[in-house]
Amino acid sequence: MSVVNPINIEELDADWVHLIMMAREMGISLDEVKAFLKTMTPAVRLEFETT
Repeated sequence: MSVVNPINIEELDADWVHLIMMAREMGISLDEVKAFLKTMTPAVRLEFETT
């Protein structure tokens, strides 16, 4: 059984929520999304954060 951490909904970024929802619809797990994001270089992360 997984444990869900309480989240303040006001702090969620709509684009990230949309990304996770799209990934789920495509059959990509949250763990797979996390693993992908961890492999990104700092330069790529910066590009995503500024768009």
